[in-house]
Amino acid sequence: MISPLRAAGTALAALTLAACYTGGRAPAEAAPAASLGASAGHFVGHLDLRPEDKNHHEVEVTDDGRQVWALTRPLTYRTAAGDTITVPAGMSTDLASIPRWARVALPPDGPWLKAAVIHDFLYRTSGTCRRWKASPSGCSRAAPYSREEADRILDEAMAALGVSAGQRAIIFTAVRLGGASGWGH
Repeated sequence: MISPLRAAGTALAALTLAACYTGGRAPAEAAPAASLGASAGHFVGHLDLRPEDKNHHEVEVTDDGRQVWALTRPLTYRTAAGDTITVPAGMSTDLASIPRWARVALPPDGPWLKAAVIHDFLYRTSGTCRRWKASPSGCSRAAPYSREEADRILDEAMAALGVSAGQRAIIFTAVRLGGASGWGH
């Protein structure tokens, strides 16, 4: 069972994330991918997260103690190539998978958070953008993305969010070197 102190901390964290990534107001519905317009490299929809709830009484955490979050509404990104990637509501994420020792300089909920959620979705689905085999694709592109393409989309999306070149280089290098085990999981 989750302790009252941890539950309060989780609730505060959820409110803080929602306020940070929705500008402190109720997030608007994500626009359908078809209405994204011609510009590339941008996000549609606000990132709205809630703590992932295991069995309705215990907050889910990863093996190394990171809290797991779930999207409450879709998040869409249009790539520079003009493809759209839509992460469906309900998908879980551990935010940016930053090693514990590096979290002071690169927090999991840094300015790259929306890009990390898109990247998590591509990794979790092995680039197919399908949560389950029979589910509709969350991507406008018919062919699955490769792991390298998913990592390049992460870098591109971070640039669209204004993440510095130095931070992007560190994160991109880390996922290229250490991300293989997460592909398809």
